[in-house]
Amino acid sequence: MTTHPTPNQTPKGDAMEMTDWFGPDIHPVHSGVYPTEFIDFPDKGYSRWIGGRWGMQYLTPEAAAVCGWAGDQNKRWRGLAIKPEVNHG
Repeated sequence: MTTHPTPNQTPKGDAMEMTDWFGPDIHPVHSGVYPTEFIDFPDKGYSRWIGGRWGMQYLTPEAAAVCGWAGDQNKRWRGLAIKPEVNHG
């Protein structure tokens, strides 16, 4: 079973370093699942960014990866602080 940090924690050990929280006026460059937080109430989770829109917010990244679209696009988010190395071999 894969464990994930809660969205309000910075991953430790072998996990990637995360950025500070971005406001809803700044959008991710890459599609994918990000830790998110609603602006209007303190609810943290994970949401998928794809096609210029946020998906619904879920408790795990796996659930967010297969989501539908959310009505609320007013979210803070954070991403990786460094570009991960990709091993193609």
